[in-house]
Amino acid sequence: MNVYLQSCRSITCILPVGSARAVLELLNTKKGITTAFIYHVRGVGMNHAKRSKLTEQLERDELVVLVPKAKAEEIFDYLYEVTGIDQPHHGLMYLEKVTKATEMLLSEV
Repeated sequence: MNVYLQSCRSITCILPVGSARAVLELLNTKKGITTAFIYHVRGVGMNHAKRSKLTEQLERDELVVLVPKAKAEEIFDYLYEVTGIDQPHHGLMYLEKVTKATEMLLSEV
């Protein structure tokens, strides 16, 4: 196993339920990204909670992708196109700095 430190960025996408897995598969096959996580999340928006005492929890998929700093903008633009984030109520995404990350590559057996 080879381990080394590199400068990375984290891209987080909040997507409609059930859509994150397909995006993850596209990232793997088209861009070679292997460091990503999918979470199933629920919550209530603050505006809805203020307007109504009866709150409905919304479910979403959260996709977190760790990418090298040099490829961060390229992957962000690709995710923007693939996920349809520009459509109303289709989610949001943001890019963050990561102080340090360790990439682990498994050696051939």
